[in-house]
Parts: sequence; structure tokens; C-alpha cells
Amino acid sequence: MNYYFLDFPRDPWGDYGSVLQHGLCTQDKKAGVVRLRRTGPYVPPISNPVFSLVVTEALRRDLEASGLSGLRFVKVVKEKIVELDWQSWNRKAEWPHVMPESGEPEDYIDERPHTKALAAQIGDLWSIQLSLVAKVGRDRRVVSSRKELWAVGQTLGDLDFVGSRDVGLAMVSQRAKDWLTPRVGKLVVFEELTVR
Repeated sequence: MNYYFLDFPRDPWGDYGSVLQHGLCTQDKKAGVVRLRRTGPYVPPISNPVFSLVVTEALRRDLEASGLSGLRFVKVVKEKIVELDWQSWNRKAEWPHVMPESGEPEDYIDERPHTKALAAQIGDLWSIQLSLVAKVGRDRRVVSSRKELWAVGQTLGDLDFVGSRDVGLAMVSQRAKDWLTPRVGKLVVFEELTVR
């Protein structure tokens, strides 16, 4: 079976675009808690705030009904949700229409107040917790691209979603890629992974 790294397209405006699209999160792995700070009302069905996969309630329900394996969901704590409707900005412009006064991308969130009503409006959000069982190898210590990485086939366990302690990206099977593409295809990118 083919496997792919699940990644996200480069955001317009670099880190500014990344904070607007994905938000920021912290994880307390011992307590199993993911805390999210982000803008709203727009929330993409799948996002990647700092090495986390976050999905909306609607996508979580669809994923649970999909029959795909390797999925475990933890409800996200919406620590700070701020109102900033940036979707109408010209995404082809060199810089965002509005910049934080400090120039720091995270200040799109940190300089604005939490809005309880908006947090309720966007609904529940969920973090996908991957089993970190896959072994990812490389033929040399420093690689120039992901194409030089390979997965040990027997460690993938035929899981449709799987993680590894060796890399910070999710890996998905061909089945998962085929399922995700029509639903969130423009929001994610897939890079084929060599399996040995």
C-alpha cells in the first residue's frame, strides 16, 4: 500500500498567513490536553497549528464514519478565539491587509480579546492523536528533502493514519488520501513516502 506525508500548502504571507489559517496551540501530552488560540469566524475543516492536526466537528464525524483506521480524537480546549474576518483580504497581495502593530504574527491573536460567543459559534474542534509507531529512516544523518526519508513498512501496521517519533508529520495511506482529497484537497498536500 502507498503512504504519503500529510502536509499543508505554504500559506500566503508566510508566518502571518499561517497564524491566520491555522492558529497556535500548545499540548500537554501527559494530561492529553490541546489548547488552541486562533482567529474566527472562519475555521478550516482541517488545520495544522504547531504540529497538531485539528479538525472541525463535522469533519471528525465524517472521519469516524469513514472506516479509516488509526484515528483517535481529543477535544480541543478553545483557549482564545478572537474575531478577525481575514478571508476577504487579497491573498495574492505581498502583505496582509491588516498587520499587527508589533509586527509579530501571533499578535493577530494576542492583541485581541477572546470572544466567548464566537468560540461557541465555531463549535467543537478536535485534535487527531496519531499512534507514533512508524519508524522513519534515512540513509544519511542530514537530508535535503523528505524524498530522502523512508518508512519501515512493517511498522505502519496497515494504519490509514499514523505518526512517528522520527518526524513531525502525519503519514496517511492511499485509502486515507483518496478519502481526504475530495473533502479537503485544497487545504492539504500529499508527498509520497518510500516504504521499505
